[in-house]
Amino acid sequence: MKSQEDNVYFAIAHPYRREILQYLAHGDSNAMELPIDASPSVLSQHLNVLKKAKLVREYRQGRNRVYSLTPEPLAEPFEWLSKYEQFWNQQLHSLESYLEEKHGSKKDETD
Repeated sequence: MKSQEDNVYFAIAHPYRREILQYLAHGDSNAMELPIDASPSVLSQHLNVLKKAKLVREYRQGRNRVYSLTPEPLAEPFEWLSKYEQFWNQQLHSLESYLEEKHGSKKDETD
């Protein structure tokens, strides 16, 4: 059984870790280039959580440790979240219909 630190959901739960993933989606980076407002030890802890969840891999480039995104583990949370997309789209459509009925369409106001 996986520990909490190996869990992708745990790994993406923290905003710093999501920010790191978003940054690495644009390309590989060493830790010092990451635009995260955290001490090196805190940043290292976050990178270790992401490595344990297999969301990033680390390799050496000279003296630097470079990190790259490995997005495959995000497939499971994406699939799980996509099940709620239809629900939220229906809710937003219902709200839009209610507001148009209650206050009129924006299209009516601009004509």
